Amino acid sequence: MFLSSYLKIYPYPEKPGGFLLYSTRRASLILVPASTLHAIEAGTLSAADRETLARLGMLVPDPALEKEEMRLRFDEANRRRRKFSAVVVLNLDCNLACTYCYEGSIRGKRYMSAETADLLVEVIERDHLARGKKVALDFYGGEALLSTGLIKSISGRLQKSAQAEGLDYSFNIVTNGTLLTRPVAQELAVLGMQGAKFTLDGPRDIHDSFRPFVSGKGSFAAIIDNLKSVCDVIKVQVGGNYTRDNYREFPRLLDSLLAEGLTPARLSLVAQAFPTSNRGAIAPASRGSMKRACFCAKRF
Repeated sequence: MFLSSYLKIYPYPEKPGGFLLYSTRRASLILVPASTLHAIEAGTLSAADRETLARLGMLVPDPALEKEEMRLRFDEANRRRRKFSAVVVLNLDCNLACTYCYEGSIRGKRYMSAETADLLVEVIERDHLARGKKVALDFYGGEALLSTGLIKSISGRLQKSAQAEGLDYSFNIVTNGTLLTRPVAQELAVLGMQGAKFTLDGPRDIHDSFRPFVSGKGSFAAIIDNLKSVCDVIKVQVGGNYTRDNYREFPRLLDSLLAEGLTPARLSLVAQAFPTSNRGAIAPASRGSMKRACFCAKRF
């Protein structure tokens, strides 16, 4: 039996040595000791524990078969939907130097090529618009707005094709907020942009310590200025990365937003933005490997 490809492993601070296992495929949850993870890795798990974890969808006999089952399930769900949606990663570059950047070694001057963009448009036109599905994309990075020209090219063509079919085309962006000025927002709104998600990790002092520009200068002021200038053009959602180190400062951020006139009426719901998973080792033996094995490096 093997660990499911759709399993998340979290440390459980309230019980030292304990780990929460969560199956994203089955929505099942269980608390186990580290010894259970070691036994899985060593192939010495008891029959009773193996049966329990298999029943919860956390152990599977064939990971390849599990992935194929999920692929078929998603294919069927997508076939039934009347809307096609996708996340489009435009680049792996950024103008910030966040202390916790999850891109790690893959970050750099890596941008979607014009040829790939052409293929994206071709596939969406042929496989989705031509079949009567409206299209909604989420542009992502890196920093998505470092590829503003590509967003315009892709969206201009898809918007025209959608209109020819009597369908809707729209998109949102995930951005650090430093490049989304009012002129940019107005230009992209004409091409179908509905909203943007900004990231603020706390009030100015906290945010600037986590998310400075590459130059070292804080980014908070630039983001607030842009928030104020675009929130009447598009829907704006503010998210953040909050850990046990900074979550208590969240009320101060709300006070800062209110002081700038950024009231709930001008912003969409506040949402927490989680870093991506990087499970790494199954049963960490050291503090360093534990950080790599968990959903995020900081405990909540």
